[in-house]
Amino acid sequence: MNGPIHRATPIAIIGMACRFPNADTPKAFWENIVAGRESVRELSDVELAGAGVEPEEWEADDYIRRGAPLTGLGYFDADFFSITPREAALLDPQHRLFLENIWHAIEDAGYAVRSTEMTTGIYAGSGPSSYFARCVAGLHDFRKEGMLDSMSGFQAMLGNDKDYLATRAAHRLNLIGPAINVQTACSTSLVSLHLACSGLQNGECDLALAGGVTAIVPDGAGYRYQEGMILSRDGHCRPFDADASGTVFSSGVGVLALRRLDDALADGDTIHAVIRGSAINNDGNDKISFSAPSIEGQSSVVARALMNSSIAPETISYMETHGTGTKLGDPIEIEALREVFAGFPADVAPITLGSVKANIGHTIAASGVAGVIKTVMALKSRTLPPAVNFKTPNPEIDFDRLPFAVPASAVPWKSEGPRRAGISSFGVGGTNAHVILEEAPGQTNGSSQPDDAPHPPDVPRTLNISARTPQALATVAKSFALRLDMAQPDERDTICFTANTARRAFEYRRFATGRTTRELAESLRASDHARVDVSKHVVPAALFTGQGGQGEAMGRGLYESDPIFRKVFDACDAVVAPLRKHGLGDILYGDGTLAHFVHDTEYTQPALFAIELALARVLEARGFVPEIVLGHSIGEYVAAHLAGVFSLEDGLKLITKRGELMGRLPRNGGMVVLTADPDTATQMIRDSEVELAIAAENGPTSTVVAGETDALETLIKVAKEKGVRTTQLKVSHAFHSHLMDPILEQFEAFASTLDFSKPDGRLISAKTGKVAGEEVADARYWTDHVRQPVLFHQGMMTAQEIGANLFLEIGPHPVLTPMAQAALDGIASQSQFVSSLNRTRNDEEVLAETAGRLFLAGLTINTLIDLPDNERRLVDLPLYPFERQHHWIETRASDRLAWHCRREWHAEKQSAPQPPKDKALWIILGNALGLAGRLAQAIETKREGPEQTAVVLSNVDTGLTGGVLDAHVAGIIITPESAEGASSGQIGEAAHSHAATLMQFVQTVQAATKNGNLAKAKIWVVGQSGRAVPQTDTPIPDAARPASLVSASLHGMAMVLASEHPDLWGVTSISARSRATQKSRSRSAFSSVALGRRPPTPCAARNATSCASAKAAMSVRIARSIRRRSISSPAGLALSDR
Repeated sequence: MNGPIHRATPIAIIGMACRFPNADTPKAFWENIVAGRESVRELSDVELAGAGVEPEEWEADDYIRRGAPLTGLGYFDADFFSITPREAALLDPQHRLFLENIWHAIEDAGYAVRSTEMTTGIYAGSGPSSYFARCVAGLHDFRKEGMLDSMSGFQAMLGNDKDYLATRAAHRLNLIGPAINVQTACSTSLVSLHLACSGLQNGECDLALAGGVTAIVPDGAGYRYQEGMILSRDGHCRPFDADASGTVFSSGVGVLALRRLDDALADGDTIHAVIRGSAINNDGNDKISFSAPSIEGQSSVVARALMNSSIAPETISYMETHGTGTKLGDPIEIEALREVFAGFPADVAPITLGSVKANIGHTIAASGVAGVIKTVMALKSRTLPPAVNFKTPNPEIDFDRLPFAVPASAVPWKSEGPRRAGISSFGVGGTNAHVILEEAPGQTNGSSQPDDAPHPPDVPRTLNISARTPQALATVAKSFALRLDMAQPDERDTICFTANTARRAFEYRRFATGRTTRELAESLRASDHARVDVSKHVVPAALFTGQGGQGEAMGRGLYESDPIFRKVFDACDAVVAPLRKHGLGDILYGDGTLAHFVHDTEYTQPALFAIELALARVLEARGFVPEIVLGHSIGEYVAAHLAGVFSLEDGLKLITKRGELMGRLPRNGGMVVLTADPDTATQMIRDSEVELAIAAENGPTSTVVAGETDALETLIKVAKEKGVRTTQLKVSHAFHSHLMDPILEQFEAFASTLDFSKPDGRLISAKTGKVAGEEVADARYWTDHVRQPVLFHQGMMTAQEIGANLFLEIGPHPVLTPMAQAALDGIASQSQFVSSLNRTRNDEEVLAETAGRLFLAGLTINTLIDLPDNERRLVDLPLYPFERQHHWIETRASDRLAWHCRREWHAEKQSAPQPPKDKALWIILGNALGLAGRLAQAIETKREGPEQTAVVLSNVDTGLTGGVLDAHVAGIIITPESAEGASSGQIGEAAHSHAATLMQFVQTVQAATKNGNLAKAKIWVVGQSGRAVPQTDTPIPDAARPASLVSASLHGMAMVLASEHPDLWGVTSISARSRATQKSRSRSAFSSVALGRRPPTPCAARNATSCASAKAAMSVRIARSIRRRSISSPAGLALSDR
């Protein structure tokens, strides 16, 4: 062996995802393998027919009707990856499978959030694109144009070529590391794994995703056996068996997430196994043919991998071989292994051999990663799996003299040291790869915390889940609830940690709270969901409560359970205690004898400051950092402190002095809330002829008035006479009124002794209602603050104007939240409002719920900061439930150049619709001066049948919402105006009219599907400038199709409606008569519609096609337009994805 040997840095496998025959997860895959199940099976007649196999072919003696179909190969969650249906249909299923599984591998690794924040590389490859050959190529005539000569050819290449597998995934998932497409045939995925390890070792990426995929189209077909080829004679792959005759090709995908072992250990990643070393090489020409294997090439790559890993060969106890089960390949592979492992000591157990191809067939580009996943699961379960289909050793392999064994059943994997295994993969063309695996260090992935480890207190936890759609979210909730039902009690925190920190937060969200896994499961099942605009930046604002929200023992639960809250509160208490007779802690958290002092403003004010600041620091530690702070009255003191206006000590001294001075004032005043605006409140004060003051402007119809009690009683009487509702507040004084004047001079003198600073720009003044500046860094401002009204409404308006869209009230009780909502009521704002504590409920439970509501509002905070390090680990949780839909281009090989299908036109034989029995309304969409007007007149002047009326509307959106739907609607008639004969100067106008008419049709169908009054209404299309259709079944040439472009287009759209919504389809009537003749006969012809008779001209048409389904022939899909309801022009209509 030549060349330097690289002593490899160990690489950790931290995530896995796969889809193989009969298995959609590594766990299901392993269950099949360890149970000895063979996923290659007999194919039914239905499956073979569905794959396009003719009966005469599958009945042939040499046809092997066995395979390993991959369930749902044609289905894909295109919306999850923001791929349009048309692009999804054009995309090779290999690319689709890889996208879904690379996301699952990222989720399994716990890097759904962090993968875009670090350098993440992708190394992967795919098999031959049989989908392109069988389906996509039929869309193009490559005899006339090359792959790059047209946009359609270029798009087909981008969607199907191997070059774009890794790069498409990097683009869709926003991964900025290397994106390398690997193409080495059968060894592709193992070579990808080797290159991924090298990328990590060389520092080219910090997270690597490696794997491979193969999708065989058609997936449910067998094959013709040919002597001398690689395919099996009997449809079984039998590695190392005497009856081995070849392999069976199958579809599959596998992806691994990798990190450097040291990094994975440092970050607490789940480690499934460790890659100790790897190597790749090529056979050169030392073999009998290009496609033949080489003993020297294979033995060399195994030996080099062992040397790179720096481990002794005798420590390998399992070998996942390439093992295709061919007469030539198996003996060569065993001989190559013999050269490396010959000479084992007598006391060393033989190496157990296995090959995953016996279970699932040969997945070509995914076969190497399939072997790795199988081996990783074997290491994790410490079990050596059985060799399927092995009965009698191949006579060309002398196992008696070799250090190898093939197990007939699963056996425990015993080892005195770390369990180690090798995996081989050899590609046609000679590129070989080998990887050395070792079990995870210390089996940390499955270890439980030691008994002496610190346990977090029994506080409620918040569990967040999300998805791209409500349906997917419901599935996530169900699967998570089941996972919680089966969880161990000590898994509560690790489940919440994984869900909250390792999963991407999508648009639709739910949360659960609970102290146990059972409570979390129950809460999750009962929870509602909310939709978040993830494209919108969340601007959080903190609202600090004023007096009125206080309560006895407020915050006690957090004081006892949260060290951050306790530390901040104690710091505040240390400042206040020397200034007052009683300490805040004695009042709030003592034996209860001093609890009543919390309602004395002398203590209320500093107590609220301490509680709110402590709560703000708790939320800050969890990730809630407000960009705007606003306080109501004394709540502004906390907001100002957070904005840097004064220190904790000065702020507390100031508010304590404020409370002390106010407490000395006579208690002869009060406060009343008027359900009125400030101007009305001012006028009512004048009408009362008493001295009162506006104390607060809380909202557009909420004004607080303060003054002496007698004056307030007079005001209440005046308000009652005027019909204005009043609410008396439970306060000790008339704050923010003239009754505060006696303390102003003394308060200002004290404030002048303190230090003030300019705020950091986050503070909105409650005195001015504007963003605060240098004026708040002055004693005079805080003196005026005592006397002037609280402009909370203006402050909320300012916050909303500068971008705040999430308001969190920080206080002991939700006092400001309803006021804040009312302040912005009627404004075009998507603001969210959340409160923190509630004095009637448990503090920890409310705070856990607050975290969940913030998540629903678009902001994720970390409620698990108290977790010890040993609990900050990831656990297995359900992966994202993709909502797959069918995306496929249905073409037969014989029709590739005629994929659009042949069309024939026949006269439509249809029964006359039944007229309504009672008086009914017909809605006619069109020009009142043209066809629509003449039809309306014909309907209303008819003399037969029940009485009917007609209304002509020009626009379905405005017309159908104006009350016309109060009547029974018998039908909706669309009457396009012909644009035939338009001059060159009118072409643009005609084209616009054409587009508007087509959109009118789409909007009409949308309205009919969502409006209850239109449930029984039929949609009719009545046009002109068509071609006559004879009353025979004789095919009509294309020249006889409707001549009017708009009529022809409407006819085609109506045929789709007839196919997909037959309950809505009335008649498509395209008249063949001239405009003059049509005008003269319109009355009798159109009145037939309302009478339930067929139009007098046999003009309805249907189109027959040679395709298996008429739907497949349609190029425009109205149904999808209806569902999405986002079409802005006919050019936006989605093409068929089937």
